[in-house]
Amino acid sequence: MAPANAAPVTRGGGRRRQVVEPAKPTELARPMRREEPNRQAQVKVNLKAPSTAAVVITLRKEALADGATYAQALAAAKERVSLTEIGVQGVRTRKMALGGRILEIGGPKRNQQDDRFAEELRGALEGIATVNRPVKSADVRISGLEDSVTVEDVVAAIAAKGECPSEQVRAGRLVMGSLIITCPVTAARAITQGRLCIGWSVARVTLLGGRPLRCFRCYGTGHCALACTAKDRSGLCCRCGKAGHIAQGCTAIPHCDICADAGAPAGHRMGGRSCNSPLIREKRKAVGTLHSLR
Repeated sequence: MAPANAAPVTRGGGRRRQVVEPAKPTELARPMRREEPNRQAQVKVNLKAPSTAAVVITLRKEALADGATYAQALAAAKERVSLTEIGVQGVRTRKMALGGRILEIGGPKRNQQDDRFAEELRGALEGIATVNRPVKSADVRISGLEDSVTVEDVVAAIAAKGECPSEQVRAGRLVMGSLIITCPVTAARAITQGRLCIGWSVARVTLLGGRPLRCFRCYGTGHCALACTAKDRSGLCCRCGKAGHIAQGCTAIPHCDICADAGAPAGHRMGGRSCNSPLIREKRKAVGTLHSLR
């Protein structure tokens, strides 16, 4: 009788070589994957300057009550404003969602010509319409500031490096050395290149995504109040969802009336980033688009 540890014998009398199969990897034998830190995805923001300069004409409420129309306003402007003297051959007209009119000027000298065009229109349409010069803007978070830095210091530093008027730089509240700035895209591109020194601090500059078009009637996104057919929530507090007061100074528990109507969790501010109701989710634009003129 052959011993238990004897090698197997082939039919020809020779010994058969034993083949050792590799062990199957177990869960413990598998190399552990290196967990990457959960880094927030970089927001892609379009910082390209617009190829045209624009003027926005909006009829005043008093003029609308008297029966004035945009056709009459533009006819009066054409009688008093000469495009030839300004150096403009023609303008491109577009209608705004809120009813205003956008007049766009192209060309290499568009900014200087548009400034003069706006001044001429203000004189021609005084008492009839308001004339504004919108600027394509971007939202930027400035952080890492030392304690003595003020909001005025931040605005002055951005205006100086961005080569834009300080009136075009709008600042939020300065909290814990950080604040959010809205500035022209040309200034945003300038402060993201190289260092931004404010006081003794080398500030950190973070580009933020574009804000979607929001309806202040239903607090949804993707449309304005004039075209809104949803529930009217304009009289509700956007923090607690109750009528009779505004969010500033509200200390009640956050409650979203939009999500409550949709049967979704409603323990958050109405219309905020945590809002995931169909009214917000289906019409929310992609983060990082800055195509609207502010």
